[in-house]
Amino acid sequence: MPAPPIEYAVDLRDGRAHLVRVECRVRAIGTRDAVEFVLPVWTPGSYLVREFAQHVQDFEAHDLEGGRPLPARKTEKNVWRVETRGAAGVAVRYRVYAFEASVRTSWLDARRATLNGASIFVYPEGAGLRDRAATVTLSTPADWTAISTALERVGGGATFRAADYDELVDSPIEAGTHATHAFEACGVPHEIALVGAGNADVPRLVADVRRVVDAAARLMGGVALPYRRYVFIVHFVPPSSGGGGLEHRASCLLQMPRFGFRPENEYLRRLALVAHEHFHVWNVKRFRPRDLVPLDYRRENTTSLLWVAEGWTSYYEWLILRRAGLLSGHQMLEALARDARSLLETPGRHVQSLEEASFDAWIKYYRQNENSRNSQVSYYVKGAVAAMVLDLAIRERSRGARSLDDVVRSLDAAVTERGSDYAGFDAADVKALAAKAAGAPLDDFFATAIEGTDEILVSRALKPFGLEGAWVMEPSPRGTAESRGFLGVAVGSDGGRLRVKSVLAGSPAEAAGLAAGDEIVAVDGWRVADSGALRARIEESAHRDVAIDAFHREEHYRATATIGGPPIAGEFTFRKVPRPTAEQRTLYEQWIGEPFDREPTPDELLAPVGKGHGERLL
Repeated sequence: MPAPPIEYAVDLRDGRAHLVRVECRVRAIGTRDAVEFVLPVWTPGSYLVREFAQHVQDFEAHDLEGGRPLPARKTEKNVWRVETRGAAGVAVRYRVYAFEASVRTSWLDARRATLNGASIFVYPEGAGLRDRAATVTLSTPADWTAISTALERVGGGATFRAADYDELVDSPIEAGTHATHAFEACGVPHEIALVGAGNADVPRLVADVRRVVDAAARLMGGVALPYRRYVFIVHFVPPSSGGGGLEHRASCLLQMPRFGFRPENEYLRRLALVAHEHFHVWNVKRFRPRDLVPLDYRRENTTSLLWVAEGWTSYYEWLILRRAGLLSGHQMLEALARDARSLLETPGRHVQSLEEASFDAWIKYYRQNENSRNSQVSYYVKGAVAAMVLDLAIRERSRGARSLDDVVRSLDAAVTERGSDYAGFDAADVKALAAKAAGAPLDDFFATAIEGTDEILVSRALKPFGLEGAWVMEPSPRGTAESRGFLGVAVGSDGGRLRVKSVLAGSPAEAAGLAAGDEIVAVDGWRVADSGALRARIEESAHRDVAIDAFHREEHYRATATIGGPPIAGEFTFRKVPRPTAEQRTLYEQWIGEPFDREPTPDELLAPVGKGHGERLL
């Protein structure tokens, strides 16, 4: 007879105080003297210790049968030990302050609630306890009309079921008065929950999200979707909130600027986020790095393979849109080119390898500072560039017979083949599968792009596909070819003051002694009140000395900077060779999925597609 499920009762009716009331009931605990209740310190997919226990208050315990209080005390920052005193079952009650609006945390006010399980639900530690099924019953204000979650609904009320704690944590819950839109893709029901208002064309958005799901399924070889039902939870947020998403096994939580669906290139960026998070149902939710099997909610789960989990997904978000017919070949290449440019503008690419960036995500990527550009590289950005180059290498060496798709499908097939014995993949598995697809080892690629810090030679990878020339991939010496001046700072406004936010390593700004936090007030005696004014003064001063007046911790100083040319020369676009060979045409068309001779429309030329990564430098 299976063990009774763990029962969670969640009361969302204290929205004005932003306090979620939780009761967790555990039955049939056996003869244990005590049960430890643990709240995770992180949430899967976001690799930072977030210390969710800081928001827990009023923790207490009682006997499930008699209702008598049981001693409960905190033994670690996120662990409460409850003495059972012979009870056959125990319950704990506590409240969680939920007032952080992000895709990783929880929110409650009088209008709505977003529950991310890792920040809300404790689990009982002990043999078999965490693996039990769980039910969640919600109590909501009377005027709330909708609950959206990937969890299975039990009956017709507000009770939901999870197979185990992992599924519970991996299934965010949205409750309130939001609108929902249903569609079917590949024979599976899907739901889009739209929270808030914006300028989205909702019927078009629903139709295009369906095309994204269909394209992803085709990419994975037409296999059955790995879920019974999928939910997209979309929060329309102010522009100042930015955006982003977090993947889950049968849902995702997305934040999009409420007026960020026009013009067309902005709309395509929103769809790229949808494609990215949905593709994670395979990459990281089905096949995942060995270090993430099983998940440990009490501490960091380090892995050197986030360049696969996130980098490959960042590459495929654009391929999926292209294969869905939502993006032209020109637009896809533009988006990939922007990733490559961002990588080349990051000095940290020569300091930190992709493996190191993945492993150190917990202490570096999610803890950015003013020197991060100089010392780190993004496993999203460089991972996407590396994925593209690996895909091209496999396509070239196999003469178009195979691609990175074959590696992804093989990783996914291993999950089905091994079933409950699946233990994740490691770097050796990726190398072996890539070599099998290419028909030859790709050791040089992995040594350079993944394990080392040498430049990834994108231009060389593109040539067999009829792309070359106008985009110079390698950095050129400072002061050559370009007449536009370059200082090497990122700046921002702070209370009406123009502040240095970061300084590029090896730049004229670093040589002049400018530092993060300094206030720039004038160049050659002329006031610069904002970034536009500073840009104008610097760009017209190439290859000469300028005097910069600044304040460092409120103390005035004057620095002399020898303005150089930009460290990157050339246009960052992939252009076609004028006379491609038949082989180049074939490889290009297999990769891009449209004729080589197809020219971009005027609208495509006027509205570039892609993402800006980080602050642009002056």
